[in-house]
Amino acid sequence: DEPCLYANFVSTLDGVVAIPTAPNSNDFIAGDSDADRFVMGLLRAFADVVLIGAGVLRASPRGTWRPEKIYPPATDDYAELRHGLGIPEAPEIAVVTGSGSIDPDHPLFATGALVLTSAMGADRLEGRLPSVSSSSRSSGSSTRSHGSSCCSLASPWARPSGPGSTARAPAW
Repeated sequence: DEPCLYANFVSTLDGVVAIPTAPNSNDFIAGDSDADRFVMGLLRAFADVVLIGAGVLRASPRGTWRPEKIYPPATDDYAELRHGLGIPEAPEIAVVTGSGSIDPDHPLFATGALVLTSAMGADRLEGRLPSVSSSSRSSGSSTRSHGSSCCSLASPWARPSGPGSTARAPAW
């Protein structure tokens, strides 16, 4: 199978996804729609990796980005889908941060997550992530585009050798 990348955004009819001056504007825009949450859970249930940015992590102090958490009524269906596809019980969660400015005590890291960061970010996080989580750093400049890292998640470099360890990645 070829690698596949998909994105999901909830927006208003005119394309607005966030209102910078309104706290938690995503709640207002999404309208707490069961249908939207079901689709988001379904996409996560199909995913090998759910990729989020550091800002999303900070805005969701209890978020886990697991399919069953976004739409609990479909928990059994999501699990059956993943089992039928022959993929692990839960998708891996990857957090992108150039600076490493994330809270290592966020609940996501207690269950295991991959942090994709720059050399500076990896240095900042060294020894601060729980042992079930790990970081992978770029060997390039932190000012370059991180777009290529999305496609590289399936590569061996993205999976450090041990819990809490840091791997060296190709330049972004």
